[in-house]
Amino acid sequence: MPSIEELDALRDRVLRALYDSTVGGSRFFEFDKWASEEDLDGPQVREAVEWLRDRGLAKTPVTGPLAQLTPEGQDRVEDSQRSVGGGSGAVLAELTIQEFRKLEVVLSDVRRFLEEHGDELERDDLQDLKAQIETIEAQQRSPRPRRGVIGAAMFVMAFVLKAAAGGLVEAGTLEAVQALSSALGF
Repeated sequence: MPSIEELDALRDRVLRALYDSTVGGSRFFEFDKWASEEDLDGPQVREAVEWLRDRGLAKTPVTGPLAQLTPEGQDRVEDSQRSVGGGSGAVLAELTIQEFRKLEVVLSDVRRFLEEHGDELERDDLQDLKAQIETIEAQQRSPRPRRGVIGAAMFVMAFVLKAAAGGLVEAGTLEAVQALSSALGF
């Protein structure tokens, strides 16, 4: 049985996915399909949707595994993503679903690079890259992955890859790390 923290994290993740898929897009979120795509436990996702519905954050039609965001649900997500420090130049505190997915792709590329070329790097550089990956992975497991922490780790990763790995890194991988670091405010 999942812990309370795990249930909260799943509910938050479902609410964010519901928000991302329905605000400005389709009216309904196919949560069974999403659970399958995300390799999540379908019954747990259904329970999370029911929990959100019971609290007025989502609506579910009578038929089908569909959900719709309520105004209260939209407010809840947007409140959780309000700018840190206020003002128009501030950045969102937490990752969006799209950023989370981009991060997965970039990390996969960096891991593949380390598998193929890790033995060609200086020991300290290799350990530094692994430490940055561990930092990002810890944030991914967090119910509220922080943009600043991940952005800083991506910035360091880009610096080490560029300085230490030189021509070993594929241009696309380095550019992806740098672009994501920049998108996260670094």
